[in-house]
Amino acid sequence: MSSRASPSAITPEATQPPAPALHASSPAPNGAQFPPDLRPLSLDVLPPELLSVIDASFIRTAPKHALLKRLQSVPASNAVQYFLDGRKTRRLASAMINTSKPVRALRVLIIAHRLDCVLKKSIYEGVAKDMAVARRWHLISPLVALCSRQLGRLSVRLLDWRIRALMETAKYSALDHVVEQFNREGLSPGRRTYQILLTGHIRNHDLPKALDMLSRMQQAGFPVDASTQAAIVAAYRALGSDEMVRTHAFDALHTANTRTATLILNALAQLAIDTHDSEQLAFVLQLFDQSKFPVGRFLFPAGSSIAGGGASAYQDAASPSPPPISPDVATYTILLNHMAYLGDRRTAMAIYHQMLAVGITPDARVVAALVRVHLSASDPAAALSATINMCDLLDPQSLIHDLGLTITPSTPSRQRRIKPTAEIFNTLAQGILLTHGLDSMRAILKSMWNCSVSPDSETVRIFLAYLGRRERAHPRRVLKTLKVLLSSTGRPSVKHVSIIFHAILRHERPRLLSGWFTTPGDHLSFAARNAGVYRSLDKYMGTPRGSRSSAYEHQGKQSLEPLVRPILQSLADRAVQPDRAVTASAIKYNAVTKMDMRAARDVFQGMLEKGMYPEEHHYSALLEGYAIEGDFAAAEAVMDAARLAGVHPGAVMYTILICGYGRAGKADRAMRVLQEMVNAGVKPDVPAVDAIVGAYFAMGAHMFARRLLLDLWPSVAPFPEDLRTTPLKTLIEAFRSLHRGERTRARMSKKQRTWLNAKLKHVVRAWNASGQSGGERNGAVEQGRDKTSIMVPRNSE
Repeated sequence: MSSRASPSAITPEATQPPAPALHASSPAPNGAQFPPDLRPLSLDVLPPELLSVIDASFIRTAPKHALLKRLQSVPASNAVQYFLDGRKTRRLASAMINTSKPVRALRVLIIAHRLDCVLKKSIYEGVAKDMAVARRWHLISPLVALCSRQLGRLSVRLLDWRIRALMETAKYSALDHVVEQFNREGLSPGRRTYQILLTGHIRNHDLPKALDMLSRMQQAGFPVDASTQAAIVAAYRALGSDEMVRTHAFDALHTANTRTATLILNALAQLAIDTHDSEQLAFVLQLFDQSKFPVGRFLFPAGSSIAGGGASAYQDAASPSPPPISPDVATYTILLNHMAYLGDRRTAMAIYHQMLAVGITPDARVVAALVRVHLSASDPAAALSATINMCDLLDPQSLIHDLGLTITPSTPSRQRRIKPTAEIFNTLAQGILLTHGLDSMRAILKSMWNCSVSPDSETVRIFLAYLGRRERAHPRRVLKTLKVLLSSTGRPSVKHVSIIFHAILRHERPRLLSGWFTTPGDHLSFAARNAGVYRSLDKYMGTPRGSRSSAYEHQGKQSLEPLVRPILQSLADRAVQPDRAVTASAIKYNAVTKMDMRAARDVFQGMLEKGMYPEEHHYSALLEGYAIEGDFAAAEAVMDAARLAGVHPGAVMYTILICGYGRAGKADRAMRVLQEMVNAGVKPDVPAVDAIVGAYFAMGAHMFARRLLLDLWPSVAPFPEDLRTTPLKTLIEAFRSLHRGERTRARMSKKQRTWLNAKLKHVVRAWNASGQSGGERNGAVEQGRDKTSIMVPRNSE
């Protein structure tokens, strides 16, 4: 891990974004053998009357004899046995985690304690582990508090689970005080404690605190080892790919145990994929045991230019190479997701069958990856079929019917059915929303409710992104929808903020950039009305107000600021730092909307100082600002800086530069950039061709512009011959309609807004029903209401 200010300040260690390295507990593999008293308890053997007793309000106050009498009255069951034997209590509590009311797990422990059952700390630790496996993170802190009240003491393991839960629920402000709780308990933090804290700070894009935690860990007597390196390289994905972090991770392979070595290679493979580094990916995959992981022949056929590449960097860093390392289910999941991104279903299925051939059992993450693979091939029916065939869905026929898909019957899988997770449903929703619209969301939420799976923060993000991009919802509608959905899923996340500002910037864009057949609109009016929104964003990010702020002091009656401010305040109260996506929005606002390049550069530089590596959309925002300003020397310099940083300009960056030259009437320079774009292997898109044709039109070369459009059209899509003799204005309108973003730029009619609002009411109704299956709201039974809940006025759109 490195600091931008002092790259050699520290040695890497361990962290994680999604969470490979610190996956301290995961479900037992299919076929695993459990001791009789620890076998998972089937809910089928529990009578409904027992659940009624567990749910009853009197369990905290009723006399012991009355409680026993109620349990003994449960028919056809020796129910009281589960509350008198600690091991059976743990089984019952763990079974409750996967019911529609997971808070029952805590209530089981309360009843057992009231009946004087001997509950050891290991019972609470086991339940905490099962909560983590089920991703019921919001229940772990109440569980730890319950253990403290009932036993009067805690364990390092329980406190570690609490820290992990705080990290997973983005309560980063609480991480600053966890060591104090160890001191109060007379306990000393262990290596795992420091690694979880280190992971949390990196995932929160807070490199200074991560560096401080690393130093404190070493001062406490825990030197950097392979497990710490594994945690760091896994978590560093949140900040970007760092050469020093990768080098230390490679070095750690020589001292890592088998499990840690696999975690390190998985993280390195993911970083190579994120940076589109095929040579590095090829080399990382070659370090796996090829007798168990011969997938290279699918990805990099013999004789390809990268089949043997990438090795030199590591051989220089550490020699000799480590022994072959065994892949795990996460290794295959990473590659399946990569194939989904590439749209290569054939290779993905070959990799999946290879995984089965070497005896690795699929888990829920694999199911989600296969759903992505089928959706990337525009085959929602296959995606749904994979979900139904591999998961233990309740009433799958209802889901098939509600989605209106035809599923081809297939041979039932011999693998044990996998319990569906929020990730599987989220992945399905993300793809099917695009093909089936809002009604599909209702169907998926209904199925989630049937399976006792709660919508989570990612479900919210997917739905908001769909509303903003595909349904052209006004930012106010997106914000109001977020407020409603959070009532069942908890607090806003930094990803929600990213979606909100994408929607706002997208709404501003038509006013900012007008077509060359139209009159420029007043793009400042919307931005001026919402100056408070960006002031709130600047405050959240710690950005000083720019020199042009006075132009945006007025705040209109329809400002979004009252809706946005409490969301940002909730993040600030929990010390949630801006991520790279939110930072990109801030750069774009300053550069494009406010046209204050000094402020945009300050935000960009602040991101670098926090240890975050810029991506294409950060450079694109700066590039667009300079292009609008007409400073093409600076714009070209941004392109060069991106290349030097290893970010290869894509269609968006080339198109921005072409549009800038086109608006400035510099058609020849626009043509030169288009040629560079083609030479770089980047396919021209509709906006690029539109801009260059518009540049020649602005010069008065109308006939040449028309001919150029006819010549370039086939590079984007087949040309419709019936349009060959139509006027240029008709041609350009038809051409622009090919752009997939065209729907998002058109304003909605009143009829369309009415239709969307009606659809949203149905979805919210389904959402609220599914939220009862055990989300943050159930945690409120033990914790009380969230003090940062968002109050949003009911002003109209």
